[in-house]
Amino acid sequence: MQARSKRPDQFKDYWEKVVTKWRETSRYEQPTKAMAEELVRAVSDTKEGVLPWIKLHW
Repeated sequence: MQARSKRPDQFKDYWEKVVTKWRETSRYEQPTKAMAEELVRAVSDTKEGVLPWIKLHW
């Protein structure tokens, strides 16, 4: 996780907001607008986002 990020605090923040809080039942929950925006931001950030890290390491 650390090796991916040039700004480790930003990536870590995204990781904690998305990956560690997600559960299988999360897909059935209705998120708030703020939660949805946070998820999109954490996944789609091209430099520090979770999805680019997953693509690189999976």
